[in-house]
Amino acid sequence: MPPAGMDGAGGAGRAVNEWELRGLLILLHWSAFLMIILAVPLIQGQVPPNGVYGFRLPKLFSSEELWYAANRYAGKELFRAGWLTHAGLLPLWFVGDRLSEQVVSVWIPAAQLLPVAIAVIRSLIYARRL
Repeated sequence: MPPAGMDGAGGAGRAVNEWELRGLLILLHWSAFLMIILAVPLIQGQVPPNGVYGFRLPKLFSSEELWYAANRYAGKELFRAGWLTHAGLLPLWFVGDRLSEQVVSVWIPAAQLLPVAIAVIRSLIYARRL
């Protein structure tokens, strides 16, 4: 009998349910697609200063020039993060059901959060230099 937490093949944990994973991947790809869609008006400079939508920092409200420059840059970063999220999730369609729950439970947040975190950090650095 394998030790607790080990499957018969010696891997950690049980395999992921294929249909649950596919449903989750569809939802996650849609969220990445939403990032891409929301980024386009920012890149095109179509979002005026407001308190709801855009890259909002107190400094950016001081001038429309700063607002549009920072939001174009942040939009490009968000666009890139959306595509990187898609790319990070793509392998799970092919091998996800053969991975343990532990691996998938690390992979999915990494595929989503790392590109977004990098986009936010890069956008903050850019805005600080304006």
